[in-house]
Amino acid sequence: MAKTKIGNQLTFERIAAVARRTGSDRFYLDLASFVAVTLRCRRWLVMRYPRYAAPEFIFNNALSSHAVQDYLSGLYRLDPLLRLVRSGNREGIFVLSKLKSNKSNRAYFDRLFRMSLIYDEAALLLPAPGGSSIAVCVERAARQFSSRDSDFLRMLYPLIKSLHGVHLDRIFRAPAPESEAGRGGWAKQAVLLIDKDGRPVFRTNPSSALTSG
Repeated sequence: MAKTKIGNQLTFERIAAVARRTGSDRFYLDLASFVAVTLRCRRWLVMRYPRYAAPEFIFNNALSSHAVQDYLSGLYRLDPLLRLVRSGNREGIFVLSKLKSNKSNRAYFDRLFRMSLIYDEAALLLPAPGGSSIAVCVERAARQFSSRDSDFLRMLYPLIKSLHGVHLDRIFRAPAPESEAGRGGWAKQAVLLIDKDGRPVFRTNPSSALTSG
């Protein structure tokens, strides 16, 4: 019982540390590290999956420079997570060993996973502006993620998704001008982000006048 209590306390302390990073450039770095440590994984990465472009590496603590080059040179087109995002499935928990059913997935695993000595990968897809997703991925070299691991991630996912939402909200909001600092913290300025086709992808305070950026 004592060991379980200590383990839970450490988990809460670690997620509290991640929460303190919302709005900073270390948020996804600390979030991925938290998930990796909690699931006893040594390697992890954070990706951005856009709907209409190649994926982007935000943080990489898993793949060699050669594997990254191979991935970005075209292998990414077989990435099952990218295909999930482009099909509209932009959020949730996915264990890649469970996605080997079709030929494209098997080719992807055989090439990238063998090159990088990856046996299995668990990914948390988090919805982001513009129809994109942020993926926090943790990897194992010698064993698969168990059903218990998946259940734990599903239990944790709503909290992580909420922190991700707070992080996006904070990075898209500007601090209040000095004249307003004494009257209430954040500025009540509305912001509208528009993609290259003129479609709104993110907005704050929709009831206020909007400025584009």
